[in-house]
Amino acid sequence: MLLDRGLCAFTVKVQNAASARAAGVIIANNAPTDIFTMGGTLNVRLPVVMISQADGADLRVRVSPTGTMRKKSTQPLQRDGDVDSDIVYHEYGHGLTWRMIGGMSGPLAGASDVVAFMVNGDDVIGEYSMSNPLGIRRYRYAAYPLGYGDVNGSEVHADGEIYAAAMWRLREH
Repeated sequence: MLLDRGLCAFTVKVQNAASARAAGVIIANNAPTDIFTMGGTLNVRLPVVMISQADGADLRVRVSPTGTMRKKSTQPLQRDGDVDSDIVYHEYGHGLTWRMIGGMSGPLAGASDVVAFMVNGDDVIGEYSMSNPLGIRRYRYAAYPLGYGDVNGSEVHADGEIYAAAMWRLREH
């Protein structure tokens, strides 16, 4: 069932969809902002996902009101980042950053991957939790192609990668 995000709580929307015997719920954002994790607690077992406003409009054009939602027969392996040492050490690095500089502001505050690769000795971060040998970063740290000129302050982890890459290069030499 495709629903628009609106004024009523997500839990109410999903409960109403469950009462109408929906197989699942897709909630289209009602604003051109990023999607986010929906809150609330339900006692129904119904798959629910949020999509962007643009994707919702696209679905409305492509799918008739009698469209069918199906669960994939083979789901991709889902691993918990809480058991990926790269992620655990990265998050510990955020704690160190907060302790040392009092916050996560500034273009290079997200360089927490340094803690992960110094402990693990691996230039790829998060490959276990993503089930992907390339991990969660744009590039592996060995032969990282970006430099300080690419720091723009737009996203703490993107800029932190650049600082972390410099630290990886120091570790190599």
